[in-house]
Amino acid sequence: MAKYSYGELRQSYATLWKAMKIPAGIRLRATDARVDAIATGKPRYDQVANATGVPWYVIGMIHEMEGGLNFATHLHNGDPLTHRTVQVPAGRPPTGIPPFQWEESAIDALTLEGFAAVKLWTIERIAYQLEAYNGWGYRSRNTGVNTPYLWSATNNYQKGKFVRDGVFDPNAVSGQIGAMALLRRLIDIEGVNVPAEEDVPLPDTPPPSIEPNLAKQPYPGAVVRLNHPDPAVVMLLQQRLNQVGCWSKIDAKGKAVPLDVDGDFGQLTASAVKLFQARSLDSDGKPLSVDGTVGRTTWSALFGTTVVATTPSRAPADELLRRVIDVAASEEQQRIREVPLGSNRGPRVDQYLRAAGIDPNTGSYPWCASFIVWCFDNAARGLGLTSPVPRTAGVHDMWQKAGRAGFRRIAYEAVIGDPSQVQPGHVFFIDTGEGHGHTGLVVGCSGNDFHTIEGNTNELGGREGIGVFARTRPVRQATLGFVEFAAR
Repeated sequence: MAKYSYGELRQSYATLWKAMKIPAGIRLRATDARVDAIATGKPRYDQVANATGVPWYVIGMIHEMEGGLNFATHLHNGDPLTHRTVQVPAGRPPTGIPPFQWEESAIDALTLEGFAAVKLWTIERIAYQLEAYNGWGYRSRNTGVNTPYLWSATNNYQKGKFVRDGVFDPNAVSGQIGAMALLRRLIDIEGVNVPAEEDVPLPDTPPPSIEPNLAKQPYPGAVVRLNHPDPAVVMLLQQRLNQVGCWSKIDAKGKAVPLDVDGDFGQLTASAVKLFQARSLDSDGKPLSVDGTVGRTTWSALFGTTVVATTPSRAPADELLRRVIDVAASEEQQRIREVPLGSNRGPRVDQYLRAAGIDPNTGSYPWCASFIVWCFDNAARGLGLTSPVPRTAGVHDMWQKAGRAGFRRIAYEAVIGDPSQVQPGHVFFIDTGEGHGHTGLVVGCSGNDFHTIEGNTNELGGREGIGVFARTRPVRQATLGFVEFAAR
């Protein structure tokens, strides 16, 4: 989604918002009518808001823009709920059986687009997320037009629109009410409270003078979190948070004051970390995860130190792991797909399933773990070895059996602290909830990202997909961790 970073667009959104006016007359009346309709759907939007953390009014605005407030359509793109989505993003939701419930599909849409990860919903952030949701075409094609998806019905937009995919007409005029016009009237009429970035509370007292010796402090080698055992590290962290004005302690007069530099990583320090994370970007210009823990990425943003040097991936020392990467790459190059798409079946997919002990004729089975079993089987056979991978089609089962068998497992917490531990040949594991998961093979690494070949996925990297694809993921997505199935 992030073709442009929030940091580089934030000020332009603030400027446009301050200058924005909705002309009196028919446009204003039409905007108010749609806002009234959005408010009517609030009980249903609240259900999705409770599941995702996305404000109800943001959900309502997307529903208006994508589906005209029709609860019989997908929030992703307005396709009917009677089938999975056909337009981009296609094949959503990837699980479940149509017809879908609107709330179920909406949660999938917001999670897919990263909305559920946003913790601080300012005016500028809303503009950024919604433009990204609709697409960056007005910027990337250098049209010179503020996207009507945001600004139609305001003085920030006059004419010019994409009349169909890839075709821009400079004289066409959007008849849709832009999302920022809706937001303005939601604030005015419905009383929703949406701060601008400049209105986010900051400390009332100037921060302590900067001590040069706090800059460029090396990462301590472990995630710093609640009840961290090293008070010296915590004191360093507390001093730096005070320096940058991230104060979560409130005095008797209701003013924010610096943290006590006492070496105790308690709730106040965790809240100060979250405040810093909500305001900051990583070295790639992406928002930090707001979780109150200080791993290598947050430490880098706070102290200005290098996160992970981006170096060419090293080939695994273990011959089996090198061969597994070759086998998986061959499957990806052959563009293995389900037949028919969405069926969890196909000549090659059936082979994957059988390798994990599943008879594909007895039902419809997710096959990402089976793909790993098959790849290791073929690689091991070519070397005259026995595959070390547990013969199971279950992601969680494979993760647990790997631990019981004594294979090296790198837990999520350790990887967040040091992404350089992830190496080609490792197998990643993601917990997707409700006992489900996703897995795939790491074939390369760069900084905070790892490159993969995965089965039962799609071009967007989802589970329960349609084929074998090459993907790139941030290390934080591997919520269980990684396993090194080296030969024994």
